Amino acid sequence: MDQSLKKSYKSSWITMGAFAALGVPSFVIVFANLHFDPILLAFIFGLGIVGGAFLISWGAEAAQVDISASFAIAILALIAILPEYAIEAVLAWDAGQSYVEASAAGQVFGAGGAVTDKMERVAANVTGANRL
Repeated sequence: MDQSLKKSYKSSWITMGAFAALGVPSFVIVFANLHFDPILLAFIFGLGIVGGAFLISWGAEAAQVDISASFAIAILALIAILPEYAIEAVLAWDAGQSYVEASAAGQVFGAGGAVTDKMERVAANVTGANRL
């Protein structure tokens, strides 16, 4: 292997490691339950998000070597929206549970029936997500 090619591989690994390292403080703060100023936390988590975004986009670009570009972009788009779907699933689950609890408590549900706060939250979240 050519010496310049080895140097190129080494610099690529160093760059990937640097972007991956941007996310490490975020994990440490969350799992160690540390508390800092909210502005500092926003900066640290923002760096983690930027590092993760670079790694994901780099992976999508590298995947285009093995799969078609449009399929790689579709996978990247799916990865980008999965957290939103996870939030919607949790909110929908909680809304369903709140309906069951309200029904068990004897609240009347029907044509103009009661709507719980959790049901309103999931409706607002889905409506807002669809606007984007």
